[in-house]
Amino acid sequence: MKSRIPAGLKYAVFDLDNTLVEGRVASYIGKSYFFRELFGLRIGHLYKGWKGMKSVKEILKEGGEDAEARGMEAFMGVLGETRIATWDSIYDYAKKAVEKHELPGAKEFVGKCKNNGLQTYIATLGLLISAQAARDYFGADAARGNSLIAENGIIRGVKLTMKTGEDRLREVRTIANVNEALVVGNDRLDWPLMDAAGFSVAAPLADEETKKRADITITDFRELEFEPRKV
Repeated sequence: MKSRIPAGLKYAVFDLDNTLVEGRVASYIGKSYFFRELFGLRIGHLYKGWKGMKSVKEILKEGGEDAEARGMEAFMGVLGETRIATWDSIYDYAKKAVEKHELPGAKEFVGKCKNNGLQTYIATLGLLISAQAARDYFGADAARGNSLIAENGIIRGVKLTMKTGEDRLREVRTIANVNEALVVGNDRLDWPLMDAAGFSVAAPLADEETKKRADITITDFRELEFEPRKV
């Protein structure tokens, strides 16, 4: 059954992880490096990677609204210690992850948003570089996320400017009128944006609480269509 997006909206804002793609892009980046180091039998790097993943699990287990951001910070810090990550390599792994794990119909729907005159943004509490890779793949207009810290071209960590859903809402408000935005999300970190949005959609992988807060819930992006624009 088709679900209609109301006419009159000017922006579309998408979360990335488990909204446009299945899973966490940062996790795919970490796994790509892990297998690269495993293939090269770099035991020291593998040990640091294992320590990094263990630290992430402990942070996520502790919980808190900023747990995912702190977990990402911890892992990127460990990755930085190995001095093997460059901007280009992380972008490449992120782009491949987005292409491989795109949810059905997501790219097509971003295109529909643009065809209906909406400015399209990908705003994540994950890595900006992941959002940029997704922006390029999906054809979105702009991306927002947490920036990487680099030294002589080598990634050393991540600068956390957005840790919570409220942080992201404030960031998006610098580029769009959220009251005139379609917002698509999947979990509690998306609630501030979704609650402030002109219209909200719970993505196919959204949890039950997020589905209750959204204006509509979908199981596939191909269910969505736009009401005709008023002339």
